[in-house]
Amino acid sequence: MEPLECSPFDYLVSREEFDAEMAKQLPGVEVQPRVGLGLGPVVLDDADDIAELRTDPGLYGGSWVGGLPTERTPWPTTADGANALPFVMQLDFADTFNNVGDWRYPEGAPQSGTLAFFHDTTSLGDPEDTAQDRPWRFVWSDLPLEAGDETPALLPAPGNVDADLLAPQTPLDIDAIVTLPEPFNAELPDEALREKYHSVVEEFEYDAWARIKRVAAPSPATHPGDADFVVEERMSRFLGWGACEDREDQLAPVLEALGTSDRSELVLLLELNPRTFENPGWFHGHPLQVWIRAEDFTAKDFSNTWCLVRTDC
Repeated sequence: MEPLECSPFDYLVSREEFDAEMAKQLPGVEVQPRVGLGLGPVVLDDADDIAELRTDPGLYGGSWVGGLPTERTPWPTTADGANALPFVMQLDFADTFNNVGDWRYPEGAPQSGTLAFFHDTTSLGDPEDTAQDRPWRFVWSDLPLEAGDETPALLPAPGNVDADLLAPQTPLDIDAIVTLPEPFNAELPDEALREKYHSVVEEFEYDAWARIKRVAAPSPATHPGDADFVVEERMSRFLGWGACEDREDQLAPVLEALGTSDRSELVLLLELNPRTFENPGWFHGHPLQVWIRAEDFTAKDFSNTWCLVRTDC
């Protein structure tokens, strides 16, 4: 495939040029870009940087994976109250919106508030295993916290949380990314066009990593056009298209659990790839998808979500 003559990011800044390039590369294909927030890990190798982060958890902003949540977040437990759920991550949307900017911010994403995510990190999301109690919780806080404010103090881990499931804090470098459906989810008339489409998807994913890996982390080593191109792990994301195929057998229990039969009513809230962080054992080493109904997402009601570990990805 010829290299793209425009950046995937041109979808946000020069739609006419973007559409013309897609029509050239993929004639007759209805390309369906979606904007999401790429969640890139800030890699800290220097001992002094790591020590500084321990004394100032908000050094790189209010969003991170692992570590501890801020004191704005009550620590949830299992339904019987016997065990606290391990903390996975939090997203500070005021800080994110300020950094990303309104002109490229995903439509409908919160522009303020904090969303903390807790999960036992082992349950796959099979309905028969979670019928009595969903082993995950989202805690939403819309208490005022302006971009640039000092990060609130951290909430100590309760004694009834499994310390082995807690990971070191990894700050997140967040920016807008443009995503496409994976090839198996796109309507492609022949194999040749499927191969070209796959190459375009790889360009988009490469662009996401190149754009996000700005803080203490190297850019991807190879480009999709290189003969020795090595595919990067798919980046974690908030909204946008997922990096896993939308398979009917995978989404059927999600639809049932969330009380709808209409796929269009679902929003992919989060796709977290543990293989891009220092805790690859989470979720059995596979990407975790979090689904929510569109109306609940609009209302910022995160009480009814469904988590699914994609063991096929």
